[in-house]
Amino acid sequence: MGFASLGLGSATLQAVADLGFDIPTALQELAIPLLLQGRDVVVQAPTGTGKTAAYGPPIVERLNEPDLRTQALVLVPTRELAIQVAEALHGVGKHRQMVTLPVYGGQPYERQFRALARGVQVVVGTPGRLLDHLARKTLALDTVRIVILDEADEMLDRGFVEDIERILAALPPGHQTALFSATIPARVQTLARKYLQNPEHLSERLVRRSLLESGRRATRFPGARSQRRWRASSTWRSRNRPSSSSARDVMRTWWRSSSMARGTSRRRSTAT
Repeated sequence: MGFASLGLGSATLQAVADLGFDIPTALQELAIPLLLQGRDVVVQAPTGTGKTAAYGPPIVERLNEPDLRTQALVLVPTRELAIQVAEALHGVGKHRQMVTLPVYGGQPYERQFRALARGVQVVVGTPGRLLDHLARKTLALDTVRIVILDEADEMLDRGFVEDIERILAALPPGHQTALFSATIPARVQTLARKYLQNPEHLSERLVRRSLLESGRRATRFPGARSQRRWRASSTWRSRNRPSSSSARDVMRTWWRSSSMARGTSRRRSTAT
């Protein structure tokens, strides 16, 4: 099964093809169609199994390009992951006019103020800094249509549960929610029951069974923490080509699982 069979549009498929990958992992095969349908999902899978590539394309597909208000929100536990995810989304959305911003502590507020004032469609951020912007009224969430809780168990381990709940309470009714977590302890289950609507549950066991049924071998992939830190810039606009290959490099990391899962050993090169 290729990405073309998952219901993605031509622009997203072209971005994936430009990166040299055409075969999704089992997790992506299961999650992408559900997210495109607008379903809430709970995904239990360890870091490095292609989670970002599972929710990235649906975010791009649901984008309303002329509207520069915030349409998608991704919550992550660390600034390193915020930078990585923002660059990854930039890569998969490069053929759409999508504006993405990582928002995290340790970066000057003024830079984020300017970017948000110009209009940002996809915000990727840590809970604490997102709450700061909500309090300052420099970020509005009333137009968000999809929210992603990435590495939910780690965010709760870091004590962000109250921050997350305050952010989720600020979202408009009818939005779509996807929760991705390496483990599903009681606290994560409680969060999912409270804020997700009739979610579809995708566990690691289900993903591994899908791998076996399709004749593939389950493979562990390098996680986000093992990847190098990415240099942050204020915003990434998909209407402009990046000046370096960093976005393509990070996309190679999260799409690399496709070829590995198929047992493909051929190395693919990227253009600079």
